[in-house]
Amino acid sequence: MGTGAVSALLDSFPYGHKPVLHAFGAGFLLLNVILLFVLLGFAIIRYAGHPEVFKMMFMDPLQSLYIGCLPMGFGTIINALLNLRDNYFPESQTFVYVLWGLWWFDTVISVPVYFLILYTMISRHEHSTQGLNAVWILPAITLIVPATTGALLSQALVPYSTRHTIISLFVSTAALVLGLGLALMLMALYILRLITVGLPDKTLIATKFIPNGPCGQGGWACIVLGQVAAKLAKEKVSQSVLLDAAQPLALLGFAAGYVLWAFGIWWVVLAIVATHETFWKNPPKYNAGFWGMVFPIGVYSMLTISLSEVLDSPFFRIVASVLCIFVFALWTTLAVLTVRDLIKDRQELLNTPFVSTFPQPRRTQNESGLGDRSSSTETVC
Repeated sequence: MGTGAVSALLDSFPYGHKPVLHAFGAGFLLLNVILLFVLLGFAIIRYAGHPEVFKMMFMDPLQSLYIGCLPMGFGTIINALLNLRDNYFPESQTFVYVLWGLWWFDTVISVPVYFLILYTMISRHEHSTQGLNAVWILPAITLIVPATTGALLSQALVPYSTRHTIISLFVSTAALVLGLGLALMLMALYILRLITVGLPDKTLIATKFIPNGPCGQGGWACIVLGQVAAKLAKEKVSQSVLLDAAQPLALLGFAAGYVLWAFGIWWVVLAIVATHETFWKNPPKYNAGFWGMVFPIGVYSMLTISLSEVLDSPFFRIVASVLCIFVFALWTTLAVLTVRDLIKDRQELLNTPFVSTFPQPRRTQNESGLGDRSSSTETVC
């Protein structure tokens, strides 16, 4: 997911030589595809060799929340492939429809994951305010990512099929409402936890950035959906009063995106200050979970880029550039640390949790918000 966000940022970076940036974006797309299928292959081998591990992971109140990262990661690949098409094959209708099919596949996976994980949290897991952390938001983001992908594809489908554009527009809007609505409710609960209990355990340092995900991804989707609806209104594809004028639709999408961007300022500041304080007082040991910081800031940067394009604003272009450079530096740092640890101690970085224990019918989180001694990201890897 983080690598996919970097690919999108390189493709949309406000300054620089576009052909070079597009080439780097394509390179990160290739890396993202390789990482997804390699890690997916490792997961299949693990669960084939230890079928009980999957059940244990699914029944764990923290580990199971990361299942939605798989369709989310696939969604970032579709986004990057759409950028590749726009840059190198702009006239290819077939390319657009292949990506449209992949988006439907991703959506069909994301919807059951969204509902199943949430229902499992309600009916199978035991949770408390002390155990609440930002990872609870992940199932909601599972639908926000395909909503953004669908919005971008709707934009690409406008020249080819009004019917397909409208279908994608309505499906994406429904997914966005389901995901963003729940995410905002869970973010309110997370604030309650922070005020009444305090910051999460240092092992969950990366989760402090997760609330930026719904703000960035959701705001980006709102802007694109508004632009697509405005294009349909301009072409007078319907006599409906809802599509009578283009400007209000684009303005509505922009307003929603800007509100989410402004709301995200609080979460960015909180995450940076809390992370600095954590490292200053009691720095945690590096683990694969640190990668969870890249995607939320990455999509928030994409929202900032979208605002700069809509407003043609130098201010937003500068802010977007600063955020992008921060994401690039963060990705590079984590990549170096990951390679170092893979060389030094591969088993410690990507260990197999749960093999020695079998879960009880209901699992509970402890006061630090952890369902098990092993980190959640290690389970997914």
